[in-house]
Amino acid sequence: MMKKLRYLLFILLLPALLGSCKKWLDVQPEDKLTEQQIYSSREGIAEVLNTLYLKLGSNNLYGQNLTLDKLDLFAHRYHAFASNSIYYDYIHHDYNDEAIKTTIANIWGGLYSVVGNANQFLANLKKYPGILSAAQEQQYIGEAMAIRSFAYFDLLRLFGPVYAQNPTAKAIPYYRNIGADVGDFLPANEVLQYILEDLDEAMVHLAKDPIVSQNGTDNYNSYRLNLYAAQILKARLLMWRGSVADKAQALVLAKQVIANAAKFPWITHANITGSAADADRIFSTEVLFGTFNNKLYELQNSLFSSSIAELRILSTGPGNYIETVYEGNQGDYRFVYSWPFPSGGAVTFRTFIKYQDMSTTTLTRRFTIPLIKLSEVYYIAAECETDQAQALGYLNTVRQHRNILVDVSNYNNFKTELTKEYLKEFYGEGQLWYYYKRNAITSIASPNTVTGAGNLNIALSAYVFPIPDSELSSR
Repeated sequence: MMKKLRYLLFILLLPALLGSCKKWLDVQPEDKLTEQQIYSSREGIAEVLNTLYLKLGSNNLYGQNLTLDKLDLFAHRYHAFASNSIYYDYIHHDYNDEAIKTTIANIWGGLYSVVGNANQFLANLKKYPGILSAAQEQQYIGEAMAIRSFAYFDLLRLFGPVYAQNPTAKAIPYYRNIGADVGDFLPANEVLQYILEDLDEAMVHLAKDPIVSQNGTDNYNSYRLNLYAAQILKARLLMWRGSVADKAQALVLAKQVIANAAKFPWITHANITGSAADADRIFSTEVLFGTFNNKLYELQNSLFSSSIAELRILSTGPGNYIETVYEGNQGDYRFVYSWPFPSGGAVTFRTFIKYQDMSTTTLTRRFTIPLIKLSEVYYIAAECETDQAQALGYLNTVRQHRNILVDVSNYNNFKTELTKEYLKEFYGEGQLWYYYKRNAITSIASPNTVTGAGNLNIALSAYVFPIPDSELSSR
């Protein structure tokens, strides 16, 4: 299905980003006839669902802000030490900076737009029955509900409190239906419970997901939000809540996906190096859920290219802090293949090429950004497993498939080594910020110290994005 996204035009359901979530959620069709025409055919309904996936891949959301740059800047992934660096305010979490305020407002608006469009899609499936087969209808409902849950959870993770510190603090509004009424800001624990309930319902609808009956990586998957991705999304939610029972349930979900890991085979050395022009640096075979942005390679060039001056490039800086992250391990698949020295350009230090374009333009993985990968499944299992030997086994499985030859053998080092893995694994994917917030970590690794490498303190309040002024003023 995701393959179609590469050819679809934006046709409907993406409202203009106006002032408040009321406006984003009050999604209305252009006219009654257009709506009826679209929902009168299977192709039309499929295209509406595809617009939800396209929206996720916009630059405001997972096509850039929530993966490639902004969250990783907030997490001190990149060097911006000089006060005249264009990213200086990001690493200092200056939420009063106008550019950052605009970024945050676009994230808020984009995610609520996804929610509103998903709500309308679900309402219209009921309004125009009998077009899809029963199996198709169940699948589409499940995917749309899971997409809505995905958007809501990141709204909660970004704008809600540090859950481990204050789970009852007000977080975000929650809408299950289209309409013009502005919802109240609900406590974080209530929002999380609503998302869990909706995700459970989504997984019921996805019970016969075609990926389940496939014997290998199925073409139908194509990085959409399938049943296994929904299970790991639920595991993320449970870990965010973080009770002993929650972690036990998250472990069960992770093990269910691990039992089907053959559908998402580990990357091989040949995949990464067989053809340098087509190197699989996103580890596409391991992707349970990914998004698509047809501007990805333009972004790669405008953000990470070695032709960009030092004060404007996203990199780990002239001290090559990235070598510290990977502990100098040249064999780690995530290191030298994604962080080579440039052959020319404005800078001479290592640059990030994970999202560099490929020579074979027909590859399915082209323009894809991972959102849930097999490695995270194993990290979840490792963190939630109470048997120390088994926990180390899950962690070491990922390390072995990244060509790290020495296992972690001392469980006393487990948390430190797991944090190192999040640092190494998720460059350009945005996951480190959430890991820090979930664990209420106040000392984070950074290339932005006086010495160019070390730890910096971060206030817990910095993990809570401010609600956009436009949203507050509309109430």
